[in-house]
Amino acid sequence: MTTQTHYAGGIEPGIYPDIPDTKYHAAKDILSSSGARRLITSTPRKFYEEMTTERPYNPAFEIGHAAHTLMLTVGDPFEVVDADSWRTKDAKAARDAALQAGNTPLLAKEYAQVRAMADAILDHPVTGELFTRNDTTSEQSLYWKDEQTGVACRARPDLAVNDWSLIVDYKTTVSADPREFAKSIAKYGYHQQQAWYCEAVETLTGIRPEFVFVCQEKTPPYEVSLIQLDADAVRIGGRLNEDARSIYAACMDSGVWPSYPTSVQVVGLPAWALKQADQETGIEAPF
Repeated sequence: MTTQTHYAGGIEPGIYPDIPDTKYHAAKDILSSSGARRLITSTPRKFYEEMTTERPYNPAFEIGHAAHTLMLTVGDPFEVVDADSWRTKDAKAARDAALQAGNTPLLAKEYAQVRAMADAILDHPVTGELFTRNDTTSEQSLYWKDEQTGVACRARPDLAVNDWSLIVDYKTTVSADPREFAKSIAKYGYHQQQAWYCEAVETLTGIRPEFVFVCQEKTPPYEVSLIQLDADAVRIGGRLNEDARSIYAACMDSGVWPSYPTSVQVVGLPAWALKQADQETGIEAPF
């Protein structure tokens, strides 16, 4: 049975190619993939605080944002500041002015970094072709309603083939090694993200797309890897998304966004620590 519709923002379900990213991200009352992941890994109260609070400036975020802008040819324009760091009064003033104008502030050395990253992507035998295809569209905004919960949802894939047969998600990361990226998948919920985006496309078009992560390191030589998730990861991600929407709907209905339990919680060591203790002390782990 479907609950009341939790739809807001005045945007009807559909695919919108020309919505600015500022407008897309401003619709915080329409649940996104990052919001769904936050509901799973944190508390509803923290999610609500973030939903109703402006994001503070984060240089690490701006580097990734700038790299996306160069690769996808969309987004905020750059404001390159000729300074060695943001510590000086003049640099801070230039940064704040850029942010106030809705631009992405970058130090000159940061701009050189993201330009080198873009060049490495374009020089790669697979990603170079992928990001220069003439049958793709970047950062389209997708809006749909989850029929089970009535929750309004949104997604904004980095790049998609125009027939929706493939979605490409570009990640900047410390390590593009597939073994290391597997840890990032679990830590940041990228399996939820893939399931969320694929659900969006399938709901609106009837097509279940393929999905690939293009991962790039943020230090020279800016190496690149291409990663696809296995079926189990995507299935688990989809189930977590269902849980997140159920939590969101319950909070919207009640107006209550719970925090941590108020009672005392009993916890033990994680499995890896128990195994380590077993190896080091001879205490047998209970499994």
